[in-house]
Amino acid sequence: MTGRFRIVKTAGPWRKALSFFRETPQDDVYFRYHYAALYAGPGASAEAFHYAENGNHFFFSYLVRPLPGFTLADRMFDIETPYGYGGPISTSMDKRFLAGAWNSFSRYCQQTGIIAGFIRFHPVLNTHKFVAGGFVKTTAERKTIIVDLSQDREAVWAQYKSTTRNRIRKSEKAGVSVKAESGRSALEKFGRFYQTRMKELCAHRDYRFAADYFDSISSLGANGYRVYIAEIDGKEIGGYLILLSDRYAHYHLGSASQRYSYLCPTNKLMHEVIMNLAGGTRETLHLGGGMSSSPADPLLRFKAGYSPGRAQFRFGSFVSNARLYRTICEDWESRNPHLVERFGARVLKYRYE
Repeated sequence: MTGRFRIVKTAGPWRKALSFFRETPQDDVYFRYHYAALYAGPGASAEAFHYAENGNHFFFSYLVRPLPGFTLADRMFDIETPYGYGGPISTSMDKRFLAGAWNSFSRYCQQTGIIAGFIRFHPVLNTHKFVAGGFVKTTAERKTIIVDLSQDREAVWAQYKSTTRNRIRKSEKAGVSVKAESGRSALEKFGRFYQTRMKELCAHRDYRFAADYFDSISSLGANGYRVYIAEIDGKEIGGYLILLSDRYAHYHLGSASQRYSYLCPTNKLMHEVIMNLAGGTRETLHLGGGMSSSPADPLLRFKAGYSPGRAQFRFGSFVSNARLYRTICEDWESRNPHLVERFGARVLKYRYE
């Protein structure tokens, strides 16, 4: 039997396609329609490629965007997985089946004008293992931190680094408390705090989100997220946004006031998140990595203070129309010579101006 594919773009068909993975360890929040839809808008649409053959299923979700400087009528696009971690999932590891899926996807890209793509693979599920056929180039980029939630709280605490435990005790002694919340009001509260902090830091656009983004997180459902807010004397001084699925939890966004950094609110926040989830029904809390691939990255070292567990973040890239892609990249390089050193190695380099 020859494999067949379909493109899904709405919640119902998307949910039906994912139903084939419901009983597998691959069912996670990053693959769901409402998560991808968080990043859709005037400049991007969410879609998924669903391939089936002999009872096996392959699913790959992403955002489709017209190339900069072109319109929908020009029929030139690229794709990128949403912020966070994704990549393909499959009910089979059979190389012939996976090659069939990727060959079909490659043809689909060529037929519809998708010239290139960038994929962020899921470090916990290692979704890079479902790449086959040579279409996608995979690169190991940085280590990330995972916490084993199957342990009881005492066992998790014992794995913290001593400096981390000391900072948590300092925060507790100072009177910092943390509460877990859900609902739109909690998301709005976290969003205001997060936006203020990102503005103070002059953060890159990849880390800035509009107010409606935080409100839309509620579309993940009451069991799809949790907000943690740190307070002292009734004043909010930090917050974390955690994404949830049945098996996994993920640190998604976090922020804390620099003014109160001496109280170690981020240490207390992370500790309360872990203690809240440890010993429950979920297997893993993924904390992500640092701001760079360096083993000495300060954010990575902060997260490593909570667990010895490690995962490997990988990304993938592909070009399906080499001639057109080369022309677009050469034009970008001639117009932006000052950006070549910083962004020139990225497959979607032409998106940086």
